[in-house]
Amino acid sequence: MLLRFKFILLFISAISSKCLAQLNDESIQIIKENSSKWNLFEREKNIDVYWKKLSNELKPVNVLFREVNIIDAKSGGILSDMDVLVSDGIIVKVGKKVTVPSRIKELTFVNSKGKYMLPGLTDAHVHMGNSNVDKLLNLVTGVTTVREMAASPWMVGYKNEVSNNSILAPNIYLAGKMLNQSDLWFFSEIVKEEEEAREKVRYHKALGYDFIKVWNVMHESLLEAIADECKKQQIDLIGHVPHNIPFRTAFELGFRTLEHYKGIILDQTLQLTEEDYLSVLDEFNNQEFWFCPTIALGNDGLRGKPAFDFLNNSAAVKYVPVETIEKWQALAKSTEFQSDLGNVSDSVFRMSKRIFKQLHGKGIKYLAGTDNNGSNLFMVPGFVLHRELELMNQLGMTSNEVLQTAIYNPADAMRKLQEFGTISVGKRADLILLENNPQEDLNNLLIRNEVMVRGIWLDKKKINEIQNSIKRMYSENSDLFNEPQKPVESLLNHFLNEENKYIIKPITYYLFSEALMEANLNEEANSVMKRAVNFYPEYWMYDQLGKTNAIIGDSEQARKNYEQSLKLYPHGRTARAWLQKN
Repeated sequence: MLLRFKFILLFISAISSKCLAQLNDESIQIIKENSSKWNLFEREKNIDVYWKKLSNELKPVNVLFREVNIIDAKSGGILSDMDVLVSDGIIVKVGKKVTVPSRIKELTFVNSKGKYMLPGLTDAHVHMGNSNVDKLLNLVTGVTTVREMAASPWMVGYKNEVSNNSILAPNIYLAGKMLNQSDLWFFSEIVKEEEEAREKVRYHKALGYDFIKVWNVMHESLLEAIADECKKQQIDLIGHVPHNIPFRTAFELGFRTLEHYKGIILDQTLQLTEEDYLSVLDEFNNQEFWFCPTIALGNDGLRGKPAFDFLNNSAAVKYVPVETIEKWQALAKSTEFQSDLGNVSDSVFRMSKRIFKQLHGKGIKYLAGTDNNGSNLFMVPGFVLHRELELMNQLGMTSNEVLQTAIYNPADAMRKLQEFGTISVGKRADLILLENNPQEDLNNLLIRNEVMVRGIWLDKKKINEIQNSIKRMYSENSDLFNEPQKPVESLLNHFLNEENKYIIKPITYYLFSEALMEANLNEEANSVMKRAVNFYPEYWMYDQLGKTNAIIGDSEQARKNYEQSLKLYPHGRTARAWLQKN
């Protein structure tokens, strides 16, 4: 056992200290021709390093906020001149002129007189992208909680690291991989039989996911089996109303939240259903359910003048890499859609606004969510949630109704009111401190805001520092790869660092290994994927490791990794195809 342990340490040390051989002319030329891609890897490396530094530095503090006006998003009321005491990441006292217990030795006083405090915001529909800037941008814009809508097993460990403040990020709740009858790569798990579907529900709950999510393609019998097993396992069913399933069925089966108005908007035709959905909603109006419409996803369809207006006027653009801005500018110049996706986004945006107006005033409960995954067009993490709130306000909701969708309703819908959603004793200290009342103008949410997440205090100075650092890293000189030897070596060392679990995400390892292979740096790609699988032993990571094994001529190890992939996920097509050919 001791010898085996020593071998593992030697193996880890070996892949951590991998040196980059002198680049040949062909590799140099390929890297130069793809410098935009390599520049993005460099920028994201800098974001990773900065985020890791902040995570190590910023920890919960004991804070007493004096004479603040507390906004109750549920009732719309305001409690004036209140003190709020926070200790160990928890709200411990709320009241007039509170006294500080003797056990609290170190205390920061914040003069909040005349300011407004409300709980942190929640983005109830996100997909973790390949950049870690989303954590920082969410926090500085007041988003202290997110609901991840297609989680992988590694995210359970990530969630724990966030909860114990090893990682600076919004609190996260997890819907498992989307259950579906067709493949969506690592976002989904295929289910084809009723017992298999039930087993996936049990497996997802055992992993530690908070919800079970279904996607678009599913027979009604499978959906019924999943819903029944969710009830048995006491875990909520959420997601899309699958194609060809009546809208009514979602309510009969007990969906807790419904995303994107699926079931009302039909994907196959991009038309509204002929089903009388208003009657269905009236019939089930006493049932607990929430819509998460993700209207701001319509930004994906911006072209022409609306796109240029965004690029020229939105403060969010400052926090986007220059390479991405160039891509968006090129799209803005076209008044026609370059792909079906843009056309779909635009059509769904129009229908979503129409449905929202139609349902407003009927007592429907809503969640603010964005479907942001870090690669959406004209969508910037954090800021895009404020776009969603703005749209809801424009479409008829009062400011306080809008605040409910991002504060109280998410906690209620996720059955987590004991944890967050109001400023109450015993709840998590996720707070926003504002100069002016957002009930009067939602724009006040972003004016001189200060934020607390789990007792970690981000005052205005710290928020400015984070914002300025991101702007600098995303805009500074990008000609590093004219002489690529040293920057490629620096990137390689970053990806092989054994301390970067959860700092570099699986998809980023995958994309970097692809770039390395494209530049004929195949041994280096193999080393990167060995590190990645060590951190994230998931089927599609074994697929990529197998690919790098095969390309360097190690067919035996490629076979072992593809077999491991199939063991983890029997429906995997990549591994099966390679094994059949070889």
